[in-house]
Amino acid sequence: MVFPSSSQATALKTKTRTAIPLALGGHNLAICDISSGEVDLANQKAKDIGVQFSASLVLDARKLRSHLELYRPGFYDIVLLPGPLYHILDDE
Repeated sequence: MVFPSSSQATALKTKTRTAIPLALGGHNLAICDISSGEVDLANQKAKDIGVQFSASLVLDARKLRSHLELYRPGFYDIVLLPGPLYHILDDE
């Protein structure tokens, strides 16, 4: 599926190799990752090539609903989640 360049997108578990091309393609991209190093790396690479993300957060995916700047049901055209989240399953 192809989305227009003005699509609203979010990348959960930031991967720079995914986030940068989307931002370069004109997507309004919000990124988040549990690793501040990954978020910092993505932001630095974006800055180096002259793009920026609409939001950039360090957060645990289990706490996503408490981050209203990112958790916006029905807002995003694309949601990317590279990799599984099986490692965060628990009884909560």
